[in-house]
This record gives sequence, C-alpha cells and structure tokens, in this order.
Amino acid sequence: MKRILSMVLIILPLLMIVGVVYPQGSDQTSIRPLDFSPFEASLDGFEANRLAAVHDIAFEADIQDIQQAFENGDLTAVELTLYYLSRIRQYDAGQLRAVLELNPEALDIAQMLDDERANGNLRGPLHGIPVLIKDNIGTGDMLHTTAGAMAMMDARSDRDAFLVTKLRDAGAIILGKANLSEWANFISSRLPNGFSALGGQVVNPYGENFDPFGSSTGSAVSVSANFVTVAVGTETMGSIISPSVANSVVGMYPSIGLISRDRIIRISEFMDMAGPIARNVSDLAALLTVLAGPDESDPRTADAAELEGTDFTTYLDENALQGKRVVVLMQSGMNAEAFVRLFLTEEVEAAFINAGAELIFAMPPRAQADVFPVFIYGMQTGVDAYLAETSAPIATIADIVALNEENEDLYIPYGQDLLRRVADNSRTFDEIAEIANQNRTVSREALLSLLSDNDADVIVALGFEIAGVYAPAGFPGITVPGGYRSNGEPFGITFVGDYLSDGELIGYAYAFEQASHFRQPPPIGSD
Repeated sequence: MKRILSMVLIILPLLMIVGVVYPQGSDQTSIRPLDFSPFEASLDGFEANRLAAVHDIAFEADIQDIQQAFENGDLTAVELTLYYLSRIRQYDAGQLRAVLELNPEALDIAQMLDDERANGNLRGPLHGIPVLIKDNIGTGDMLHTTAGAMAMMDARSDRDAFLVTKLRDAGAIILGKANLSEWANFISSRLPNGFSALGGQVVNPYGENFDPFGSSTGSAVSVSANFVTVAVGTETMGSIISPSVANSVVGMYPSIGLISRDRIIRISEFMDMAGPIARNVSDLAALLTVLAGPDESDPRTADAAELEGTDFTTYLDENALQGKRVVVLMQSGMNAEAFVRLFLTEEVEAAFINAGAELIFAMPPRAQADVFPVFIYGMQTGVDAYLAETSAPIATIADIVALNEENEDLYIPYGQDLLRRVADNSRTFDEIAEIANQNRTVSREALLSLLSDNDADVIVALGFEIAGVYAPAGFPGITVPGGYRSNGEPFGITFVGDYLSDGELIGYAYAFEQASHFRQPPPIGSD
C-alpha cells in the first residue's frame, strides 16, 4: 500500500492534466431505473414557461439566493423540487446516472415545508432546500440503503442516521440517494470510479472520458449538474475530495468527530467521515453547520466538542487570506516556477496573491500511512455491525461474498478481490488500533511540521494528492474549483489545516473562491 500511495503522488498531477480514459461499466444501464411515477402528474403539470422561470432563479443559485426567492414569493419548495426532478429525468436517467433512487415523498415534504413557511414557521437556512444523500447513509423512510450493491438492493435502514435527522429537523428535503463507487470503492481493485452494480456507471458531466472519481461520485456529480442544491458524501481517504475536484464543486472532509457516523456503512472507524458537497463555499458552510454536532451513539464526536454549536457561515470572510502564509505542495524534482507553469497555473497563483496570501513552495510530506489493514478490518467489523443493527436481509460480509459468487455476471462484473480479503480478515481490534494510531501520529507530525517549519497558516495541495496524509491524521481538508485544463477537465485546489481548524479552512477557501470564481457549470443542461 505504501508503494501505491507513493505512485499516486507521482503520477496524479500528470493524469489530471492529460485526462484519463477510464474503463466503462459492463452494463451502463442502472439495474434499478429511477421511479418517477410518484411525480409524473406534477411534472406533467409543471408548465414549460414556469419551468423556464424557475430555471432562471435556481440554476447555479446558492442557498441564500433561493431563500430570498422563497421570501419574495418568486419560488416555492415544491417548484424547486420539481425543477430538480425535471433535470434528473432529462439529464441523469440513463445518462449521468448520479442519482440512485428518488424519495417518493419528496413533493409531500416540500409542500409541508411550504405550508410551514406560510404560517411563519422557518426552521433555518436549509428550510425547503433539497439534499441528496450518498447511498451508504441510512434513512428510515421508503428509500433503500444499499452501498450500491445488488446483494443489498432490498435493504432499508431501521431508522435515520443522526445526520439525516439533523437535516430533516433543519427543514431540508431528502430528495433521494446518490450513486457511488460500490461499497465505497472497496469491493474490487478493478472497479471503475463511480460504478455500482445497482446504479451503473456515473459519468463526469464535463466529459464522458474524464474520470468522475469516487466514491462519493453521485453526490458530487449531482451537485455539479444542478440536480440538487447540496449533497452529503462520505470519505475514508479522498472519497469526498477527489470527486469534488473532478466535477468542479466544493467538498470537505471535516475533522474526524465533527459529524456523527451513526448508521453509515463505513470502511474505517479510525478514518471515515461524512461531509458536505456544494457548488460554493457559502452553501457548504451552511450545510456543515447543520451536519456538525455531538451524538451519544458516536463517541468520537466528543473529540470535536469544542466546535459544538459553531455557525460555520461566520467564517465566510473574503479577506481571510490577507497576510496568511500558505504552504503550496509541489511535485518532487520541480522548482516553483515549473510547478506553477505545468500544474498550479498562473491564474491560481494570481488568485492567491490577489487575496493577500504569501505563497511558500515546499515538497510534499513523505509520511506513508499503512492504511490497507485498517480498511480490511474496519470494513468487516463496520459492515457486519451495520447489518446486525438494521436487521438487514443479509447478515455478514461473508454472506455477501457468497451471494455475489452465485450471481457473478450481474452482481460483481469487476470481481470482488477486496471484499474477499475483508471477509477473510483475522486481525484483532488491538492490532488494528495500534496500526491506526501509528498512522495518525506519523501523518499528524508530517502536516504539523509543514506548518511549523514554514511558519504557515495553511497547507495547499493540487487536487486530492494529499488525501493519503490528512485522512489518516483525521485533519480537515476542503477543495475548491481551481479551473480547467486545456481539454476542459476540471481541477481543484485543496486546503488542509490542523485538527478542528474547520472554520478557518472555510474562511481561506471562501477568500480564494471570491478572488478567483473559477467554477463554470458543465455544458449539460446549462441553457
């Protein structure tokens, strides 16, 4: 695994420049087609001129603008939900395949929230805002929770995940479940990013030959293509940041413990986090404010108790980078001038300078976390525990492996070599805890040394090349669109900071965003 991580750091920037022709799924059609029947009458009655008017209001709009439209009477939550449903029906079904399942109760929930608004009852900034949830996060409604696996196609969670309850309480509309790299990309070493047997292959909206990355692929693509306002993903090591980079959106891996992992099918107790994905930093801050908070069912949230009740939108300061020292990680064997010219781009450098930052160029840390055994153990125990807690129709990872082998062509077109290793795990918790704690120590020391040795305030990396360091450390990272290569492929700029510096990172990301405004919507459905 160390060798793999080293190779990633070497070849990733080149791949991000030339683009990757990634292997397509063997069957591009979703096994579970999206069911629009609960919405057909409402969609058919949504007149074309009104749909066009809502498009003018909602396309690329941020939460604050949508809330203003609600307040002015120019838009309703029902209309906004219908707008997204119409876009999903037109551009996602059978095309981008970012949405795995739609919530049949979405319009009813939207109407209820419109009624509450009419009666003067506003729950907060997310009132009436549609949200998509990655399909490894449990919801206790009519939606399934499958991790994209055929073996789980009939599985439902017994109740809402803690973060889903917080979203509902805040007035968000759970529009449905987002497609993902099956089992969070830990089923097969040959699995293409964004492929699940149940949902098919997610496609990058900026070009079908661009890797959409994963595993929170559907969440990132849905936000980028304006199928939803914001979305929730999960990450073990790069699974929020990488698809956010590839699809030109803002994504965040929060400090570990900031958001509850309750009722999430996860790979690692030591590294997994849910996190927000949005088209802009302000929406991400609003979503994170709702998602964050302590949960008795997840003891790790106690580690982030000092941020309890934080309104992360208060960190949205366009001057946040003024006078800050920013460590920019280069590629080995390059000087700063060559790195800027070939990878970072002069436009990105100018945006930092215009925002008032001082750039210090440095080599990336050589910390190499031994994450593979942590993943193997964590997925076995985590998935088995989730299946037991939710009374799922299948009991263990070993049962899933056996069922997959009975239906190989349909269930596992790319094999399941990783899942077999998970089922065969023989390591104990104490062994894995020792490895994970060593990983955390090595990774944290590397990042903190970068900051202290350079007297810096924040670390900046290209794309997701530093995921193998911040995630084992449990430190936060946030990525912002950095522009587009000559072939049209998006790339991102990722900020990494000390533990619980989430608010400060949001401020830096916002200041960079305001100095650059690099994001451009994908060509699909932009008219």
